[in-house]
Amino acid sequence: MDPKEPKDEAITAPSEPDSTNAKPHSPTQPDLQIHAVTATDLNVNTPPDDPEALTKPSSHPPHTVFTRPQRIFISIMITLACFFSPLSGQIYYPIIPILADEYHTSIGHINLTITTYMILQGLAPTIMGTFGDTTGRRPAYILTFTIYLGANIGLAVQNSYAALLVLRCLQSAGSSSTIALGYGVISDIATPAERGKYLGPAAAGAMLAPAIAPTIGGLLAQYIGWRSIFWFLTIMSGAFLLVYAFFMPETSRQVVGDGSNLPSDWWVMTPSQYWTAQREKRRAVEERGMGSQEPAKKRKFQFPNPIASIMILLEKDALLVICFTALGMFIFMALLASMPPMLGQVYGFNAFQIGLCYL
Repeated sequence: MDPKEPKDEAITAPSEPDSTNAKPHSPTQPDLQIHAVTATDLNVNTPPDDPEALTKPSSHPPHTVFTRPQRIFISIMITLACFFSPLSGQIYYPIIPILADEYHTSIGHINLTITTYMILQGLAPTIMGTFGDTTGRRPAYILTFTIYLGANIGLAVQNSYAALLVLRCLQSAGSSSTIALGYGVISDIATPAERGKYLGPAAAGAMLAPAIAPTIGGLLAQYIGWRSIFWFLTIMSGAFLLVYAFFMPETSRQVVGDGSNLPSDWWVMTPSQYWTAQREKRRAVEERGMGSQEPAKKRKFQFPNPIASIMILLEKDALLVICFTALGMFIFMALLASMPPMLGQVYGFNAFQIGLCYL
């Protein structure tokens, strides 16, 4: 025997065990070895640090074209908008005994204005939320805050219980949709993976208002008068509406896609977008071509359908969660509404002291 043969066998089959102790060879073992070699070869052919692989464009387009500063601004505006609905609802509680004396009526009649407020607070989002999805977030926000602004002015100057009841309903209809619309805006500008960091501030704005709103209302009512509460809300909502109308872009993906298209209707655009659209239109006419940013196709107006929102109750799991949340909210609101007369009658607290108790 050639002395080199064992050496060659060791080289060609280094992993082969001694024949005296070897078990029957599995027919799948060579396949596993070949597969491993093939995968290695593939990895070698396309290394992760290949410059050409790094420069290749991603097959997935970005979720939105809004820059990070723009998304931060949008998130701030949405957080402030979500603040108004619970603010206007809770700021009212410390003045319940005062209003009962002002209109020479009972606490029960004043509590009725809270009941109607809560009813509209539940119904309005089903309409305005659908309106924001189909027509655009900007028109929905501008419409709701215009109603809210007018209701606050009316509440500040009215002198009858009937006007108080009706205007409180309008105030609720104008403010209660802001949270639903805000969550829709967040879904427009953020992927599900990063949506939490944008929803956090918006939820914080909605949860912070019930804590500080009664204190603000009690402070204003005690030292300036109960009408100052509604003037305060008028100033706040008017300033917000002004900033929103001039600077907040449309984000609805059904209207502007990922944000790269201009809205098709002038009343959905910001002033800067309208001027850009006019400039692009003139340039397109001069060059007989298309502008660099094409307006989205015009959409037919669709009347909001609240049934589309109510249909979620047909899902058993969603129905269970909604009913549990509604029960908790029912108890919570009943407790908040009963506190002012109780604290005033039992402990003799004034409006500001009652407001402090809500903290």
